[in-house]
Amino acid sequence: MIATQSKAQFFHPPVRIPTYPARPMDGGQLHLAADPIGDWYAELKYNGWRLQLHLDSGIMFNRQGEELSISEEFDEALKKVRKLPFEWLDIEGLERRHNIGRGAFIILDYLPSATKCGQSRTQDYIERRKYLSLVCGLAQIPTHTQLDKPIEDNSVNLIGTYEAAGMRQLYDIGKMCNGPEGMNCEFYEGIVRKKASSPYPFQLRSPDQTTHNWVKHRWHF
Repeated sequence: MIATQSKAQFFHPPVRIPTYPARPMDGGQLHLAADPIGDWYAELKYNGWRLQLHLDSGIMFNRQGEELSISEEFDEALKKVRKLPFEWLDIEGLERRHNIGRGAFIILDYLPSATKCGQSRTQDYIERRKYLSLVCGLAQIPTHTQLDKPIEDNSVNLIGTYEAAGMRQLYDIGKMCNGPEGMNCEFYEGIVRKKASSPYPFQLRSPDQTTHNWVKHRWHF
């Protein structure tokens, strides 16, 4: 009998999401909203796919908790984040909705209950942000601060975060960057403000459930 060689096959144990991706409350248009009370931060809302990424397996899940059907389109970006010391990342995947940053990741957060470094599940937003900035800096993953410049295809960027005092300015800047003098497409959808003391909102009840600690302000409804 002649021995035949077959391709090596790799298997991973079943992976289940620890939480649905956190969905911010709808705060309406920012210029009609009251200023938040307490310490808050703001991030731009990118026009992409909200994903949960399991780094050990490379499996990505969409907002509904289903395995992403176009995960192979993020292969290059995945290689750049696999060495980060986390089990799960909360990311925005840029693909197909516009022609900027195709196959790129925007790192939004990490899931603190699943870190390899034993971080507490109760870490608040600003503590998570400081640690994420440190880790991404050491891994040479840049923070996206040139908001009017296109993101490179297949790249990985950490989302920029801004204090609440600059929230309205950030809202106007993002809207302006979408225009013909900027990227000429709906690259940003608005902003998301996050309470500094908010823990990551874990829940498996429903992908549509919102958290009152994060609030989204779009300019289109």
